Amino acid sequence: MRRATKMKIHHNKFFIGIIPAGMVPFFFSLLLFSCMEDNFRDVRIPDSTSWRPYLALPVGSGQVDVNDFFLDYLPPGNQPYDTTSVYYNDSLFHLDRDRVVTEHRFDYDPGDYIDSSGYIEYARVFFRVENHYPTQSRFQLYLLNNEGAVLDSVFDGPQQINPGVTDDSGRVSKPSRQVFDSELGRGQIDSLFTFPHLLLRSHVLLKNEQFSTVRFDPAEGIWVEVYMRVRLEIRKDDLWDGI
Repeated sequence: MRRATKMKIHHNKFFIGIIPAGMVPFFFSLLLFSCMEDNFRDVRIPDSTSWRPYLALPVGSGQVDVNDFFLDYLPPGNQPYDTTSVYYNDSLFHLDRDRVVTEHRFDYDPGDYIDSSGYIEYARVFFRVENHYPTQSRFQLYLLNNEGAVLDSVFDGPQQINPGVTDDSGRVSKPSRQVFDSELGRGQIDSLFTFPHLLLRSHVLLKNEQFSTVRFDPAEGIWVEVYMRVRLEIRKDDLWDGI
């Protein structure tokens, strides 16, 4: 077995408007006192008062590629079984497999943005992908504990990423773009605060039925971005506790 390829991760600058932990009560108190006149007794807040804002929380972004697999791969000799023919960097490889498996762990802390999972009323994970390869890929996201063991999967089953659009030579002329999403249950939301780890497992296929051989360019890959959209529920007691 060859070792899985790495995912290269870079900082995500896409998200704006994220409220750091502890800042929600501060903003409410600032708004409250800026609207008050001299007599504080004129202010009355009903017990039923609550605020349900939506926030986008970054998880991570990066690129999945098969480069490490081919850099470390030694072409085998004569094989008495079917092989997959693949061009990588214009060199032809005859492989005894039809896919490359990659894994990467996202380590992040939602507590950097929200004090407690108890404030989250609803959460949904989004997986945005841009495939520059001429083949399909399948992926799954898993929740991990601190020992790296799988607790649960985010999607009901593996999700399929379409290949990029190819020209007559089999080279990708236009990447495919897709967004997948899945709602998190209450237990999954709590787990993200206790064990803030997600595992991405991808199966990059090495075949395309339209071509006898496929071409992989080391400058290309599959760009991914993972983020969450959450709805908070902030009650009156939460505001006073934070002041």
